[in-house]
Amino acid sequence: MPQQQAATARGSGPTRAAWVRLVAALVAAGLGVAVLAVSLARFRELSDARNSPRRSLTVSSCTVDRRTIRTAVTTCHGTVDGVSVRLPDAPRTYSAGTVLTVRCTDDATCTTLTLHHYARPVALLGLGLLTAGAALGFLATRSLDLLAPARAAALRSPRLTRLAHLYCTATALLAAAGYLGHLLT
Repeated sequence: MPQQQAATARGSGPTRAAWVRLVAALVAAGLGVAVLAVSLARFRELSDARNSPRRSLTVSSCTVDRRTIRTAVTTCHGTVDGVSVRLPDAPRTYSAGTVLTVRCTDDATCTTLTLHHYARPVALLGLGLLTAGAALGFLATRSLDLLAPARAAALRSPRLTRLAHLYCTATALLAAAGYLGHLLT
């Protein structure tokens, strides 16, 4: 610590470690934005599937593929309007003759949109918002530390910090709720 103060007093400027932390924050912000983009693309796919017409699927068989001890993927086969289709990632195993309401694509793949289809995109959305927000906040504070140290100290008051956290949380929740509301209506 005394060496760093002495180096700053001589006018040598920010250390290499400070610039490395700044670049690491920039990379983390980019990663957070990439996770957000993947999440929003998945929400768009679910929205498109939700807008496809509903069909009645008569189940002929279901198979369970055990990938690990705890996870299993159920795939069902059946017919929709006399055409053979498959239902990958079915919520459970159905007996033959069960009629389900599904949404089908042109490639004879159908889906039932249940809550478990939305779990991964919501988790990715939260992770992306958290990563991008934290990285951008760190990037802003480190940039101020490097470029304007006097102003950085003024912005670190507990009141401003609480206010910034409140605004960031409220903005993230409102953005997520608005987008989900848009997709579900």
